[in-house]
Amino acid sequence: MMSSFKRASPPGFTLIELLVVLFIIGLVSSLVFLSVGRGIFTSQKRGVVRAFGEKLTMARSKSLGTGRIVQFFIYGEERAFGIEGGEKEPFPKSVQVEGKGVADYSEGIYAITFYPDGSSSGGTITISWPDGTAYRLTVGRFFGVIKVKKLEGMS
Repeated sequence: MMSSFKRASPPGFTLIELLVVLFIIGLVSSLVFLSVGRGIFTSQKRGVVRAFGEKLTMARSKSLGTGRIVQFFIYGEERAFGIEGGEKEPFPKSVQVEGKGVADYSEGIYAITFYPDGSSSGGTITISWPDGTAYRLTVGRFFGVIKVKKLEGMS
């Protein structure tokens, strides 16, 4: 009588199975990294726009609250912005800031003035990036209201 013995294979995975799993993990992690990286860049853009909007709103509120004229400045040469008498906040070198209807305060310095009655000198500030993303901040003359709009199709 012949007996046949089957050799039991050791428990575990083959090398090919392990390589396939590692490849899939690498592929998924690279996709996650790209997605997170894009989200961080978008959030940085929104942060710059939000900072401009907050300073403009702060200047308007300060003028209404103190009953005095308050100016918001853009310092072109220094690539910064702020409220008169306050700290200057820099903006990234990759950002282009353009003003339309914004007063030319002195060489390289531009201003939007907020008055105690709620009005302002008005103007439009366009903030854009090399990839074509752009936002427009509009300050109304009569009520000093600040509106932010993302511009579509800019390049």
